[in-house]
Amino acid sequence: MDSNLSLRLHALPSELFLFIKALVLSPDNTGHSRAIMMDHSWCPPSVHQLNTTTRGIHTSAYYTTHIFDFSTLPSTSLGISLCARWLDHLDRGSRAGIRRIRFAASYNSPPAPPLDCSTLWSRMIQRPSQEISRLDLKNVEPLSARKLADWINRQAEEIVPSLTEQCLGRFEWEQGGFLLYTLQRAEIKILWCGADGTARETWVHLHQYKASKALVSAVKEECVRIKTTIEAA
Repeated sequence: MDSNLSLRLHALPSELFLFIKALVLSPDNTGHSRAIMMDHSWCPPSVHQLNTTTRGIHTSAYYTTHIFDFSTLPSTSLGISLCARWLDHLDRGSRAGIRRIRFAASYNSPPAPPLDCSTLWSRMIQRPSQEISRLDLKNVEPLSARKLADWINRQAEEIVPSLTEQCLGRFEWEQGGFLLYTLQRAEIKILWCGADGTARETWVHLHQYKASKALVSAVKEECVRIKTTIEAA
């Protein structure tokens, strides 16, 4: 942003400045997470470009709260390449704040069929809401739990080393290295189906425990929605 424009904006009465900022600059710091589609046209929100003080107020929440989605690019490799350049563009604090980065599943691995969660689904439908959270994927759906773990491992072997290799030449990272950084943040989409046989999508981390918890949460959310609809009828 032009420095003269920035100075003129900040010279306005505070109420007017805040009004303009809310209408035009879109700070995007409501605290509600949303997926931001990442492509070559991405640029940080305008409010981040005013000055150091204003940027510092809004950037932390922006990178910590939102999901950065590279899965819409034509291939996984293109998503990884763009992500590496994007991360290099960010300062260390912003990189550290990021919690979720989405990629398309690697085309080098065969697509996984929808995971069968019909038993988990049935138990959730039958049990009181307070007991649902105690259900574990490995105990209720052992076959699907193994398939999920295998799929996650194959995707991690494709995505994590590739992104790590591209980023290592751009910037340094500590605390376990960039491989751990990627493993803790990268997500892919999986398919699952409940007792009704309908295939559904959900995003999971490239981390077996987190992926298992995310799948159980997705099934729970759908079952709670159905139970609420039935009870309201």
